[in-house]
Amino acid sequence: MMTNEPDFSQYSYNELLDVRASIDEDRFPERVQQIDELLKDPNHLIQEREIHENTMLRVKYSTFWRRFFANTIDGLIFIPILLIESRLFNFEFSSSNTTFQMFNSIQFVIYVVVMHGLCGQTIGKMICNVKVVDHDTERDISMTQSIKRSSVDVFLTLALLISITALTTTNNNDYKILLGVGIFSLSFASIAWALSEFISMLFNKKRRALHDFIGQTVVIRE
Repeated sequence: MMTNEPDFSQYSYNELLDVRASIDEDRFPERVQQIDELLKDPNHLIQEREIHENTMLRVKYSTFWRRFFANTIDGLIFIPILLIESRLFNFEFSSSNTTFQMFNSIQFVIYVVVMHGLCGQTIGKMICNVKVVDHDTERDISMTQSIKRSSVDVFLTLALLISITALTTTNNNDYKILLGVGIFSLSFASIAWALSEFISMLFNKKRRALHDFIGQTVVIRE
């Protein structure tokens, strides 16, 4: 007598996963048990399992473009906010207005720190389905980790703000020259930091930027 029972031992690892995801557990409990045992068996389909797990890890941590678009979205979200603030506080909405640009930078850094500390995501990351989590546990990060993660951005932003404020209020020409050099150096450091962040993401499997190493975090797809 022929049987219609499938021989799951002949299935590939991906086929087992597909069947497990679609099988009716109430109708075929024995088959479910057999599939689960094969999936948990460390000696069954070792190479296929490793390939599947490595692929899943690559997908999980492949977040570069999602992070790029998330940052773009966050920047776009701030445009109407800045327009309203420019009217309320009588600022000139212009890239040449250094005071306004520094005010914007401070707001953005605070927004990033608070959103990551509370939710692990900015609005842009929510839309792009990526999240900042603890590197070791992959659970929600703390506010302390969020602050550490953005500490370099906070330092550079505050240093630039203080330097620009001092430059616009001093009448000492020698001091102005010194401040000008400092502002140029800080601006160069900001560009160098941004480039190093990008480069660091290219040379590790989990695509961690330098700020992720500082905050002991990693960005994953949800």
